Amino acid sequence: MAAALPVQVDIELEQGVSVFGGPGATAVAVLLLLIIAVSLWRVFDKMGQPGWTGAVPIVNFVSIAALAGRPWWIGLLPIVPCIGLIAVVLLCRDLARMFGHGVLFTIGLVLLPFVFLPIVAFSPREHYQGRTVRVFG
Repeated sequence: MAAALPVQVDIELEQGVSVFGGPGATAVAVLLLLIIAVSLWRVFDKMGQPGWTGAVPIVNFVSIAALAGRPWWIGLLPIVPCIGLIAVVLLCRDLARMFGHGVLFTIGLVLLPFVFLPIVAFSPREHYQGRTVRVFG
């Protein structure tokens, strides 16, 4: 019987930069957050509010809640675990309605804010319509 010889395996990790990890992921995340912040600044300008309030976290949620006719504390709910996701969906729905959009646009704002916020912010066809009548809630 032949004895098994130990086999040495040299595995070298490639030193490349991946979009899904390391500096590439950080750059993509910063770019997306910058797009969202600039878009929110412009959206708040369209709503007649100071633009900087759109770029400041939590302040933007509180402002959207107040403009939608909801109590201001609804804007604090996104920082609460579990309830936060529901509050974000609710506030995105309110924002979509204030610009005359429906459920599909709300879903877009929730899932792809870096795509749908610039549409609201920079499209000349998008106009702030103010509070809208709510049938359910």
